[in-house]
Amino acid sequence: MFVSTLGRLQVTVDDGEITPTAPKLRSLLALLAVRRNRIVPTGVLVEELWNDEAPVSALATLQTYVYQLRKLLQAHGANGRDVLRWHPLGYEIRLADHELDIAAFEQLAERARDQLSDGAVVEALQSASNAAALCTGTPLYDICAGPILEPEINRLRESLLQVTQLRVEARMRLGHHRDLIGELKLLCGEHPYHEGLHGNLMTCLHRCGRRSEALEVYHLLRSNLSAELGIEPSAAIQDLQRGLLDGAPEQATAEVRTAVAPAQLPRDLSDFSGRADETKRLTELLTSDVAVTAAVVTVTGGPGVGKSALAIHAGHSVRSHFPDGQLYVDFREGTHGSFRILGRFLRAVGFAAGHLPDELDERAELFRSWAAGRRVLIVLDNVTTRGQVRQLLAGGPGSAVLITGTFRAVAGIEGATPIELEAPDLGQSNEILSAIIGPDRMSAETEAAERIIAYCDRNPLALRIVGAKLATNRLLSLAMLADRLADPRRRLHQLEFLDWSMTRTVSTGYRELDAPARALLNAAVAAGSRTLTMTRAEQLCAPGQWSADSAIEQLLQNGLVRCNWGVVGVDSFDIPDLVACYVAEVAGPNTEAC
Repeated sequence: MFVSTLGRLQVTVDDGEITPTAPKLRSLLALLAVRRNRIVPTGVLVEELWNDEAPVSALATLQTYVYQLRKLLQAHGANGRDVLRWHPLGYEIRLADHELDIAAFEQLAERARDQLSDGAVVEALQSASNAAALCTGTPLYDICAGPILEPEINRLRESLLQVTQLRVEARMRLGHHRDLIGELKLLCGEHPYHEGLHGNLMTCLHRCGRRSEALEVYHLLRSNLSAELGIEPSAAIQDLQRGLLDGAPEQATAEVRTAVAPAQLPRDLSDFSGRADETKRLTELLTSDVAVTAAVVTVTGGPGVGKSALAIHAGHSVRSHFPDGQLYVDFREGTHGSFRILGRFLRAVGFAAGHLPDELDERAELFRSWAAGRRVLIVLDNVTTRGQVRQLLAGGPGSAVLITGTFRAVAGIEGATPIELEAPDLGQSNEILSAIIGPDRMSAETEAAERIIAYCDRNPLALRIVGAKLATNRLLSLAMLADRLADPRRRLHQLEFLDWSMTRTVSTGYRELDAPARALLNAAVAAGSRTLTMTRAEQLCAPGQWSADSAIEQLLQNGLVRCNWGVVGVDSFDIPDLVACYVAEVAGPNTEAC
């Protein structure tokens, strides 16, 4: 069996084509195929097939569609249940690399990228051309895509464009300038804001003695960017234009001739909701062109409040503003030193691995030199110390650096604009849960939904965990889950699902506390205190040790207490319920004074 998606959807077997004709079957198969060998949650499939208009029978109908696909495969020699697998979480289609065109395409594209970086230009051109040959049109052009599949199709389109850029760059290095002019004119017409393509066209025209036409391309690009986006071309393109005016664009040409723009952001949550104001504020800060250097924004907040989800969502919403790439690193995924991260970033933007400097400062200088004059977004997620980001702050006007972490981790980053996330209000919490399980289930058990939100303390991660449990188990009612969450001693055990863990999330901030702050928190929870005044905190602290205000400050910085604002400022601090549950579990009945 072979599944084609880089054009029209097509399923072929030894005895011919067996592509289903029913629209919903085709949409289901297409989404499973582009997410091959990964479990696609049932709720996601329902949203794709019916959007906001899912019938009461949606789950049963989905099961019927799966049965029909399995039957189709079985009739033509494939093991339907082995290829299309059921999981408690959802469904998964199992396809080997040689059974899906996307897999072959991605392998060829990666090979071309590496070959071009290593100077193997002829080989890179062959690999890129072979990848392009797999594409017979716009990906899945014959599928009526819903809210989940459409972003996947856009991702495939971007991948096709990147391969086109690789092929163009290889041909330019081989001197095929005259032959490329017609193709580049078409590409620039299709992508009127793409500076790399316009720069390549300008270079090809100049190399063919058509300098005036090259300058016209620049003026058209500048007009498009100014009129539609309100921005000027990057410094690299402006340097190329000045080189053309001077009659010597070689140096500028080398700057424009870059590798494919990296797009490293993790996938956005399809059901992201409840943070409209924060998203608007964040995107405005990231896309502001007022600053004389890259905008730096920090997103802070307590455990599970949704810092990473907001950053990734906002990053995707402003991707078009950063055509030179989006770079991403998650400091939660093991030990990351600046030296390794800079190496990763530099390789991603086209520098050959064997040519990278061996010294940290030199790598940082090279990265800053590359980023200067470009519009690039750098997302540094789950930062734990300020020192982790110092060498990664690069870019000029039009670029942005987005950093997430606790206040303690990111405090003091020079020039940063802070955004502090609070727990969402009740309305936003309802939006978050409803987006995952659907409004029908919410309205059917309104009281139970309110209890769940209260037990989750309106924490976005906790709500996402319970939402995933409900979405993947239709036999689990909201009332049943609310009853399980009611016992504080069992609550954190209920807030575990797949790789999501409320316990692990809270423990990160707790483990970073110094002994006095940890002891104060332990003592407050053991005493049944959920609200701390400074007077009460001083009573819980032993004389001669750290002052209560120092311990409170550290708890605030790690997001383990929340401020209550009075008439003249903060007059008390709340311990979130889920933090208290964690402390009661790990500290036990015996606590020490601070």
